[in-house]
Amino acid sequence: MNPDQFPDLILPQLATLAPAPPEGEAWLHEVKFDGFRLLSSKDGDRVEFYTRNGHRWSDKFPAIAAEVRQLKAERLWLDGEIVVMTGEGRSCFGSLQMAIAEKNQSCLAYYVFDLLFQERNLCLEPLEVRKHMLHDLVHNTWNLYYVDFQRGYGPEFFEAACAQQLEGIVSKKADSIYRPGTRSRTWLKSKYRGFHAVRNVVWKWWQKNEQ
Repeated sequence: MNPDQFPDLILPQLATLAPAPPEGEAWLHEVKFDGFRLLSSKDGDRVEFYTRNGHRWSDKFPAIAAEVRQLKAERLWLDGEIVVMTGEGRSCFGSLQMAIAEKNQSCLAYYVFDLLFQERNLCLEPLEVRKHMLHDLVHNTWNLYYVDFQRGYGPEFFEAACAQQLEGIVSKKADSIYRPGTRSRTWLKSKYRGFHAVRNVVWKWWQKNEQ
């Protein structure tokens, strides 16, 4: 990517499934959300959303687009996940599907975990640098959230996520660059084995009680 050229499209970097999270201070660990992976761009007042396959979904999230538009940057690219959170603090994919189908914007949240462009290309900057820049950019917003990280203690962080019945965690090398459109081993995902069983129970309960 030319550092002076605003890209028309950036495809996401993908994580490699791992049997267990890595150990050591070289890794940053984040909560894994159960939602839709979306990259967003802002060019002046124009805000666009793109799926992991590059499909444009900009008209589906006007409320969140309005918040991205207010960020103090003329041109930027964000990487994150659109989710619906339950009262227990878990993301629920079934509720997200229904919210999108019913065009219910009030319950949607955009959790952003990477900053790929802010007036210049940031993909070659270390992840930890990008995270700190993202933290400074995203604040005082209603449905736009910065995804924080835990340095080191990967197994313990994963155990805590499983205890809360979250989907899992994503572990990322602190000094890694962003590689668009690739599946990298500098990003590793560890999934809670019981999560999909829990999600199916919640989804069946919701169908029964909402009909």
